Amino acid sequence: MESRKLQHFLAVCEQGSMQRAAEHCHLTQSALSRSLAALAQELGVPLFDGGKRRLQPSRFGLALLAKAQRLLDEERELKRELALMNAGLAGDCAIGFSPTPAELGMAHCLAWLADQAPQVRARMAVGRTDALLEDLRRHVLDLAVVDASAIRDTDGLSMELLPPLEGGFVCRAQHPLSALPRPSLADLRPYAVACSPLSEAFEREISQSLGKLQPSGHWPSLQADNYQAFKSATLASDMVLLVAHAVVRAELDDGRLIALPRHALPTPVGRYALVRTTHRVQLPVMASLCDVLRQRLAQA
Repeated sequence: MESRKLQHFLAVCEQGSMQRAAEHCHLTQSALSRSLAALAQELGVPLFDGGKRRLQPSRFGLALLAKAQRLLDEERELKRELALMNAGLAGDCAIGFSPTPAELGMAHCLAWLADQAPQVRARMAVGRTDALLEDLRRHVLDLAVVDASAIRDTDGLSMELLPPLEGGFVCRAQHPLSALPRPSLADLRPYAVACSPLSEAFEREISQSLGKLQPSGHWPSLQADNYQAFKSATLASDMVLLVAHAVVRAELDDGRLIALPRHALPTPVGRYALVRTTHRVQLPVMASLCDVLRQRLAQA
């Protein structure tokens, strides 16, 4: 049903005559009559009663009149929303993060949305790379910021690698390990070691480094997705945290945490990527959010 025909129908109802309605719509009476006839034919019902000097809507016309203006208002609102979406100022988006990029970039995305696009409805989630990629393929997510080394199947995906993030083992400043000049994995055995879920590649490296020290299945002893909890626990205990240094930069800079020397310890390098599906149309706001993430992780 064309909105133009509805507008012509409403004009006749409001003006009460074909002549006045035609003038109001800047049409000839014959053109207006053809438009109304086409609408009546499309709906399959007579829209006006005959035999009266002032045109009156039929019962079918009254039913249409009750909803025609709402339909036009909804169409106008839809066009407005689509225009805002196209300008990057409205719409829905969902981004999934693995824990490290979530800690480094999620807050910056939220702050940008709050200041620059407050009408955008955004959802952000933290999870494992495999689960996030599955949600990406099912169009539950628009973007995933994940561990690139954990991506096995790139079919249908577009990957943009981000700058690598160096990391290592950190502990509180007065930790017993802080007195050792070259601590090794053997020196870490008495302590709980915590980290976010590791990629398979780094798990293999750790397993090879451990050798016969202990079963690799028992290490690390603590895993979680929340770095704020990890940092608080590391500062309050003898826990050792394996982490990208950018995540604990403030605590390293002010001396509350120290980075253990890397001579005899595995040194992870985090390699993360912005991942999207290749055939899905992206809202313009996603380009801006990708810029925010690129800048933030480059600074980190």
